[in-house]
Amino acid sequence: MSNEGTSNYYAYLGPLGQVVCDQVSFSASKDGFPIGTYNSYDDAIESLAWKGRAKAGGSHTDQR
Repeated sequence: MSNEGTSNYYAYLGPLGQVVCDQVSFSASKDGFPIGTYNSYDDAIESLAWKGRAKAGGSHTDQR
């Protein structure tokens, strides 16, 4: 058994949300809710940006 501890760190913490790196993957979350786990930092940031755009755009229903 290894005595090595795991080290997680914030790769990004800002208005889009947060990305935590755990040596193997990048976990994205927004407002305390998990968005997903990704193989790259870029994919995690892209998911947060996409989530932000989806919220900002709102619903596009035709009100005729």
